[in-house]
Amino acid sequence: MSVIEITLMVTVVTASFFVGVIAAMLGVIQRVLNQLDYATYTQIMQGIIVAGRKSSIIWALLLIPLGSASLTLFLLSSSANASVFFWMVLGLVLFVVGPILVSRFGNEPWYDKIMIWRTDQPMADWERKRMHWFRLNVARFLIGALSCIAFAIALAGYH
Repeated sequence: MSVIEITLMVTVVTASFFVGVIAAMLGVIQRVLNQLDYATYTQIMQGIIVAGRKSSIIWALLLIPLGSASLTLFLLSSSANASVFFWMVLGLVLFVVGPILVSRFGNEPWYDKIMIWRTDQPMADWERKRMHWFRLNVARFLIGALSCIAFAIALAGYH
């Protein structure tokens, strides 16, 4: 097994795990959160945000695919395998756009707002804001899933 195959596999697996975390948010956690009243929702979300921002696992699942995809592209730069290079570039761009940029410019500012919500003073239109978070997670999931597919195609196409 070559170094390129190893970096391709690391990229596919770790990117898929990160997208899987988003899928769990959508499929399980979001469904539970949708059933909660404002005070309970706010309290739980604030806990999730604090834990997520400190989680070394989440950070690893975000940074390892970036590093391994970048290393793979560097290793492929002298290769004649243009299709694998293309799929890796596409996967990396999608991973940066979905899980990283949507998170940074969509989810994180929203999390900052939730962190100042008070459980004893319901925010106006908080349910609409909760749906906005859901839509951001759908975008992160769909774009992230496409990145995983592109990475998997690159792995499958490497000989």
